[in-house]
Amino acid sequence: MIKIQHEHLDKFAKEHYESLKGKLTGFPEDCKYSLEEVLVAKPEKLDEIAKWAKDKTVDYEFMIKKYENFTTKKKEYDAYDLAKKLNVNVCPYCNINSTYTVIKKNNKKITRPEFDHFYDKSTHPILALSFYNLIPSCHSCNSTLKGSEEFSNETHINPYSESLDKVARFELKIEDSTFYHSINGFDVKLKTEDERAKNSIKSFELDILYQNHKDIVLELIKHLAKLKRC
Repeated sequence: MIKIQHEHLDKFAKEHYESLKGKLTGFPEDCKYSLEEVLVAKPEKLDEIAKWAKDKTVDYEFMIKKYENFTTKKKEYDAYDLAKKLNVNVCPYCNINSTYTVIKKNNKKITRPEFDHFYDKSTHPILALSFYNLIPSCHSCNSTLKGSEEFSNETHINPYSESLDKVARFELKIEDSTFYHSINGFDVKLKTEDERAKNSIKSFELDILYQNHKDIVLELIKHLAKLKRC
């Protein structure tokens, strides 16, 4: 799991709000937070808004419909434009699958990553279009693995906040002497004491996914062995 890094994230969040505010007329006036606060809220603020809105009777379902409209191809600002700005080319959750955005010079929109809602939009519709709640991700992580599982900054790592390597590390477990030339000779596991990291590893089955890439680890082992002989 890697952190989404870009020096202009806050600028993009502001532009996201400016591009969408005219389409979100009807936002409840009795909401504790303004539309701008909701759309540009940083990850830690999303927690606060989610907790406040969860017990309210105000209907925010229209935000989901607005999100669905946002994800359709159109000439004006949409999910393709956001994905292109973020320029995240590998899924932040698994760090394996590609998440390229392709828009032709004539502005024909070809492909983009899916957007996972860190706070599930069905449970937290008020955050359906919040910039820092939209995680560009691959289909496997977004739809197959995470789905509508309940996430928060208290339970899982948000890629806009930090990366897994800050709180977890890979551990190579040697099974037998064949580890120098066979992927069956070792196992790769992620080790951490951080509960959020443990939950993230489990939700995205990262240990299992990385087992399928032991061939890369084997090449590193062989390379290190050659260096030692030099």
